[in-house]
Amino acid sequence: MVRERANFDEGLWRQAEALLALQRPAEAKPVLRRLVELRRNHAQGLSALGGLLLAEGDAKGAVELLQAAVKEAGDRAAEPYALLARAWRQLNEPLRGVRLLEEAVLKFSDRQEQAAIKHELAFGYDRMGERAKARTCMREVYAVRPDLPGVREFLVDDLSALNDDDVLAYFNTLHLGEYAQAATEIVEMLGFRVVRAQPHSFEALDVSAERVRDTYTEKAVFNFRRWTHTIAELPLRELHRQVLEERAHRGFFVAPTQYTSGAIRESLALRVELIDRVRLVRLLREQHMRGTPPGQG
Repeated sequence: MVRERANFDEGLWRQAEALLALQRPAEAKPVLRRLVELRRNHAQGLSALGGLLLAEGDAKGAVELLQAAVKEAGDRAAEPYALLARAWRQLNEPLRGVRLLEEAVLKFSDRQEQAAIKHELAFGYDRMGERAKARTCMREVYAVRPDLPGVREFLVDDLSALNDDDVLAYFNTLHLGEYAQAATEIVEMLGFRVVRAQPHSFEALDVSAERVRDTYTEKAVFNFRRWTHTIAELPLRELHRQVLEERAHRGFFVAPTQYTSGAIRESLALRVELIDRVRLVRLLREQHMRGTPPGQG
C-alpha cells in the first residue's frame, strides 16, 4: 500500500513536470495542488507550485508553499530559496529574502547551485540600493551561469565584467539612436569631431568627421558596420570612393569582426584604417571607463 501511494505521488510529479516542460502551467497547477495535498513534504512539488503562483503575481500565496519547500530541500536544491527570496521581494520585504539567501549560499558547494542563489541575491541587493554588492554577486553569477535571466543586462553598465563576445553582442543590439551615439563617441575618442552622421540601415552608419592639425584640417570618413562575417576588399574600396567624393584624407572601417589578409593589404594602399573586433572591444571598454555604457552618454 505504501509503495503504491509513493508510486502514485511520483506519477503525479512526473505528469506535472511534463506539463511544465510543455509550457502548459494552467494544466500543471491542479496536478501540483493534488500532489502537495497528498504529500506535504514533496519539495519539488511545493517549489513548482510556489513558482507558478509567483509567476501569476500571487506572492503572498506562494510564500507558505516555498517556506515548506525550503524546509524540505535543505542543502539539496537552491531553487526554493531563490523563489522564496523573490516572493519576499515582490511583497516589498527584500531584506528577508537577502538574509535568507546569505545563509543559504553557505549550504551549497556546487557552483551551479551557488550561482542560482547569488543570481537572486544580486537582485535583492539591488532592490535595497546596495549596487556594489549586487554587481559583485552578478559578476560571480556571470562566470558560472551567464544564461540566467537578466545577467548580461544587469552588467551592461560594467563592460569590464563581460567577455568580448557579450560586449560586441550588446553593441550590435543597441537601438539605432544608441548605436549612432556610441559611434559618435568612438569617433570623438579617436580625436575627431563629428560633422555628419548618416544611418543607412540597422547595420550601416556612415560618419563624416574632422580634426585640426598644425597646418590643416584633417577630414575622415567612418563606416560603422554591424556585420559578423569576415570582411574582404570590396567594402573598403567603397569606403575609399566615399573618401574621394568627400575630399577627405582617410577612412576608418569599424566592424565587430575580422578582415581577410587581402583586405588588410588593400587597406594600406587605400589609406583606410581597420578597426576589428579586438580593437572595438577595447574602445567600448574605454568608453565605459569614461563613465557611461556605449550609446547612453
